[in-house]
Amino acid sequence: MRNPGKTFRNKSVLLMALFVVISIIITISGCQDKTSKIPVSAIVTEDNWQTLTSTDQTSDGQTASSSHSLTSFRVLGYIYDKNSRQPVANVFVNLDLNGVTKLTTRSTSAGMFIFEGIPPGLYDVVTTASPANYLPTNHVVRILQDGSASPDQLEVLLVPVSTTAPGQVTYTIEGEARDEISGAPAANEFVKLFDESGALLSTSLTDSQGNFSFSGAVPGSYTIEIAKGSDKYFEKTFEINLGSDGKVVPAAILLLSDKTVETSVIEGVIRHGSSQEVLGGITVQLRQTSPTAPVLSTQISNGEGKFYFENLLPGTYFLTAAPASEKFEPETYIITILRDGTVSPELASIFIIPKAVETQTFTISGNVLDAFSGSPLDFVTCTLKEVGPIITDLNGIFYFEQLVEGDYQLNLVKAGFNSQTVNFKVDASGQTIPASLTFRMVYNQEQNKGSIVGRICDVFTGQGLPDLIVRVYKMERRVVNIDDSSISYWSIDDRPLKTTKTHSTSIHPDTGFDETGTFKLTHLEPTSDSVKYLVYVGKGISGIWLTSVFEEDLTNPDRIESWGLVEVLPDTSTYLVNYEPTN
Repeated sequence: MRNPGKTFRNKSVLLMALFVVISIIITISGCQDKTSKIPVSAIVTEDNWQTLTSTDQTSDGQTASSSHSLTSFRVLGYIYDKNSRQPVANVFVNLDLNGVTKLTTRSTSAGMFIFEGIPPGLYDVVTTASPANYLPTNHVVRILQDGSASPDQLEVLLVPVSTTAPGQVTYTIEGEARDEISGAPAANEFVKLFDESGALLSTSLTDSQGNFSFSGAVPGSYTIEIAKGSDKYFEKTFEINLGSDGKVVPAAILLLSDKTVETSVIEGVIRHGSSQEVLGGITVQLRQTSPTAPVLSTQISNGEGKFYFENLLPGTYFLTAAPASEKFEPETYIITILRDGTVSPELASIFIIPKAVETQTFTISGNVLDAFSGSPLDFVTCTLKEVGPIITDLNGIFYFEQLVEGDYQLNLVKAGFNSQTVNFKVDASGQTIPASLTFRMVYNQEQNKGSIVGRICDVFTGQGLPDLIVRVYKMERRVVNIDDSSISYWSIDDRPLKTTKTHSTSIHPDTGFDETGTFKLTHLEPTSDSVKYLVYVGKGISGIWLTSVFEEDLTNPDRIESWGLVEVLPDTSTYLVNYEPTN
């Protein structure tokens, strides 16, 4: 008779052996497929957030995902002691979604932690108090649809509680980010908190109202970085200080520059308020929102008085010229850049005036002469740098008042003459160095043009005749064919090309030259075989008289003197006189 108990035991052993054989076969089959199982390194909460399974990975590193698992990715990071930079093991790390913990793990002996099988989304990686008594941290990580994580690898620095003073109170640093043009909240932008050494302490993300916060902060200096890698805003850093009273100075209000807004250029020129001359070497400061706001940029006007500020976003700007000058009063100018990039006004013209000086002032004078004839030059623009311009009178005299001791630069300009720049000094007694401010300007006629210079005198006394009208007319050679023969003659156009007057100046005190009766006609076209000039001098305003054949009528009672068929050569002056004194 068989023993039933023994039979049952034999069957159990047989079943156990069969299970082992089947397991070995399955294992061998798996090895033949060159696959191994990697367990999920996390504790899953009991909800319907996701369905996690093991991930099949081949020995050559290729992944074969299970058919029933969701599209999921990995979050990787390392935890270090902030002071020693050594890995910290056995730190609890939570992965939170919308404030709810989804996964929990611990750091390894190398300080590493991994969350796998994570669907795309925005998560908080939170470290809690551990046996080492570190302050908690919070970092934000974003997983995109393509599996990339931002940041791709977290580095968490833990601050030991022992490094803080006994009973040390921690605070929350709060702030907000806004578009600097529209003022709209800058939502969903990464924010990072760094300590004085530049070590990353925590990360956050602005909410729909642009708000962000960092908890567990101790008093000290910090740097906030925002919008790094943002598609919309330019990256920006902001320095703050957290006081022992928990107050953040300055308030963490971060104004961000929109990348999609086109930048513009502010350009301008600095001019003297009196002389209108451009001024180089003047400091120009750029501010935004108010004249007392922090300086954004500083430029120095160049030799043409110009300055530029580039890459500016829409807004209202304040330009301050000569902010700390000892010679000029500071001047503020407002300019606006519109959303479409238009700058209004288009060119910033800033006029500055010299500061008032409480010292003795002097009046200086000088005169300007024609370098060839020695006659005075009227209507010469004499511009004294950083003082202003004045025009010479009929005697070529100029003067400047209220000058103080110092060095000066004078620029002389008159049409048809070479401009001239001279330097002089006014000493403590008001005397000029050099003592005489008499300047001679050289006639610089237009290229390939000529001129006529002359003098009208009384033929009996030889004295120059003043205030006579001098006109120049065009003479043209004409040919008439009569009975198979040609007759040529010169006709006169009764419309004067140019008009001037003889000088009325007596003997000049500086030169000793009697300039009365002199005249000059400039910028004349050169003559040719068929074109000449007639120079007519009269007492009144009637002008030349012509006969029926368009020749000069010498019976005109207004006439004093005239010269016909006058030739003018390029770049040359032709001289006319009606009186030659005897030796």
